[in-house]
Amino acid sequence: MLTIISYLIGPVVGGIIGGFTNKIAIRMLFRPYKEHHIGPVHIPFTPGIIPKEKERLAQSIGQMVGTELLNSETLAQTLLSPEMESKVATTLDNLISRMLTNQQSFQQFITQYISSEQFGQATQSIKADIVQALYAKLDNPAVGEKVATMAMDHLADSQSNSFLGRLGTFALPMLRAPLERKLASLVNGMLHENGKQIVTDLVDQELDKLLARPIADLCRGREQFIYQIRQALISAYRQMVSNNLPRLLATLDIQNIVAQRINAMDMRSMEQMIVSTMDKELKALVWFGVFLGFIMGCITTIVNVLM
Repeated sequence: MLTIISYLIGPVVGGIIGGFTNKIAIRMLFRPYKEHHIGPVHIPFTPGIIPKEKERLAQSIGQMVGTELLNSETLAQTLLSPEMESKVATTLDNLISRMLTNQQSFQQFITQYISSEQFGQATQSIKADIVQALYAKLDNPAVGEKVATMAMDHLADSQSNSFLGRLGTFALPMLRAPLERKLASLVNGMLHENGKQIVTDLVDQELDKLLARPIADLCRGREQFIYQIRQALISAYRQMVSNNLPRLLATLDIQNIVAQRINAMDMRSMEQMIVSTMDKELKALVWFGVFLGFIMGCITTIVNVLM
């Protein structure tokens, strides 16, 4: 009995040492997290391998991700694949379908995506631009002249068959020029003084009507135009990916972003993430150490017996 136990001691101890050694080696990949000293003397193997080389490891992973995994060619192939284009088209179709039946007002629809304050500011800015553009067109001497000419033409046509009209046929050519100048002056003066308020009131009324209309009403009868917008958006998506992706990736600098994120990670969290992800593989590595230690113990025992 003692002889059998003596034969087993070597393999068992070898297996324990092999497993324990591998377990320690795995722990030393991550721990200790920081460098330790005894007085001025640096304790060897502190910090662990990964904490010690964390910055270099982050740069290497960032470079690999930026140049090999998420380069412009790879992303372009993915973003322009038939499956991705189909998803983009389906998303647009679903959006159009919802809009064609959406009874929300235009204002309610927009304020789902931006705050009421932002919407109010944007509305006031657009309104001011429209008013300014229209008023700039009205506050022009040519407007009064054109209105006066049209008014005199209309007056001449409307009275041409009447007695007063026939009577005025002789006087009108002499009076028309001063009348037109006076009328043009009155119209231009009125537009200069009150034009901005008139335009503001009209824009307010029309804009309020627009904002209160349901989305479905605004889309009704414009299906063909909406479909053209859909096609234009899909085309714009293709062009953006084809023409701007390399510049976009260069601007984003994925390599540097990945490196910074890895460097910013807490070492304890990184250890937990890696160990939980590779739990089976790491346990297999420990058991492989047990197996090797057991085999070495068997070989040592056999050699001792033969000698």
